[in-house]
Amino acid sequence: MGEFRAAWFARDYEASVAFYRSGLELAVVEDWDRGPDDRGTIFEAGDGRIEILARPAQPDPGSAWDHRPPRGVTLVIERDDVEELFVRVEASGLAFNERLTTQPWGHLSFTVSDPDDVGIYVFRSV
Repeated sequence: MGEFRAAWFARDYEASVAFYRSGLELAVVEDWDRGPDDRGTIFEAGDGRIEILARPAQPDPGSAWDHRPPRGVTLVIERDDVEELFVRVEASGLAFNERLTTQPWGHLSFTVSDPDDVGIYVFRSV
């Protein structure tokens, strides 16, 4: 079985990496820095991965990669420790789109947005 990964070029690579590493406490699977136009970090997120890439100064127009920021995207991450993570995220100063809430469909969840305005829905089933 293969791996699922959501990947995009961040507007502010350092801020995005800090958000996922320190704000959401996701584990780094791999990172590289081969120069300003070739940097990236891959985070573990449940059964999938999130890959944040530094936007190159001169994107290759023939590339299969879209260098624009993501739009209309929400990432859904299931965590057993959603209450504890909520407290730590709150202490870190990240702004919430929705604070810790019990949803009518049976999730305890909160939502935040990353520096590229990607929505992050963090939950556990109740």
